[in-house]
Amino acid sequence: RDDSISRNNITECAVGVQLDGSTGCTISYNFFGSNNDWGVYLDGLTSSNMIVSNEFWYNAGATKSYDDDRIQAYDDGSDNRWNDTDSGNFWCDWDSPDYDGDGIVDDPYRIAGEAEAVDSFPLTGSSANGLTGTILTVVFTAIILVATFLVTRKWKRQP
Repeated sequence: RDDSISRNNITECAVGVQLDGSTGCTISYNFFGSNNDWGVYLDGLTSSNMIVSNEFWYNAGATKSYDDDRIQAYDDGSDNRWNDTDSGNFWCDWDSPDYDGDGIVDDPYRIAGEAEAVDSFPLTGSSANGLTGTILTVVFTAIILVATFLVTRKWKRQP
């Protein structure tokens, strides 16, 4: 059984992904951005789910500065894991300090909710899943194509 949610760009929703009573799911390599409430919400009946290698940007009103009232994810379940043995998720409001330079923020990211869950290995860089880089590449490629078209079109009009 493969219960996974992977490689999605989930933005501007009420909640990015909500699990109700789910067990054994994996949420990985997703981009959660500007969702009104949480990027990921796990209810009290969820257990043993893995949430790792995702990017969380500006969910629940978060900004680049951490605020206890604007945590980007919520977990009321039990035994849900927000990191694997050496890597967690990227949180736009929690990307430092990293004194040893290993790419992991030195302090865990606290997840809202009764579970008192944490991401023990939050990532310092936003390349957790490559979606950000892919989106930027597409945008820059489109800009270059349009600029090339306009220059070529103008050049052909010259007498």
